[in-house]
Amino acid sequence: MTRIVVIGRSANSTIAHAIPDGWSATFLDGFDESSDFREIHRAQFALFCMSATVGFDITFIKYWKALEELHMPRAVVVTDLDNPEADFDESCALIARVLDEGILPVALVLHEEDGSPAALIDLFSLQVSQGESLTDAEPEVVELVMDAREELLQEIATSIANESISNQLMQGITPSSSVLHSALINAVATAVFIPVLTSAESGILGRREMHALLSEVLTDPGFEAEQPTDEGNMEGFLNRYLPQRLLEGNVDGEITLSINFPDEYATEVDREISRAQVTARISTDRQGVSLREFEISRLTAMTFLTLIQNACDYNAVVKIIAN
Repeated sequence: MTRIVVIGRSANSTIAHAIPDGWSATFLDGFDESSDFREIHRAQFALFCMSATVGFDITFIKYWKALEELHMPRAVVVTDLDNPEADFDESCALIARVLDEGILPVALVLHEEDGSPAALIDLFSLQVSQGESLTDAEPEVVELVMDAREELLQEIATSIANESISNQLMQGITPSSSVLHSALINAVATAVFIPVLTSAESGILGRREMHALLSEVLTDPGFEAEQPTDEGNMEGFLNRYLPQRLLEGNVDGEITLSINFPDEYATEVDREISRAQVTARISTDRQGVSLREFEISRLTAMTFLTLIQNACDYNAVVKIIAN
């Protein structure tokens, strides 16, 4: 059974109803990071949720880094769209700023006159989904979404492996919506494109579209559910994202830390070392890899290790080499 992690929403949310049969879903809330990162490491797909009214939970940005490292197929879900203060366009802009400019919606939200969300318009087929009905969009609505559609087409053109479709899009030739949709599904299944999906806690806005996309990704030839990684790799993965684990069992007092990291982060690492008011007894930078080794109190190390991993985008390898 394919394992999916839902980050930032509970099993009681409407998203749970959009997950198709054949997927084993685990909902991560950030309260037990060790358990959460184990689930992320074992998963084959992720839904990364962001509230349209609150924005990102900053604690989950570390989870996003882990998904990137694993090159995991995933989607970003804008939730709470039925809240009167929700703004889907602003949410997409925030996603672009914080996560990546290439993460784009595959459908836009259409609103009633009072501003409440009423329907979705698919940017490929230009059909409007409202409740259980599906209709062609009116010409004036099509005109309003053409810029977003063109941006999505260009992003798909640079992402997909099908050179024929890519060349057509680059030349301004638009294939049929069914061909485009197949290209989208394959791009999501192979983690070369990350779509923005929608969700509302009341009603069914976006539920059918999310269910359909997940179902099609699961059956796409490009989607190969990898077997859980061996425990050794799991431990290294956990130590990077939860470096405090290395301190378990160490008594209070001085410990010696060894930190290896790509030399592009040397300035950031040395800044954190300086802030911690410790002096590296070994400091080398050669052939793209840097090493820092120093003594530090165990109490100080708890916070310091987290800062070092943040500075390195979780690319540092930390070891305790002596007590």
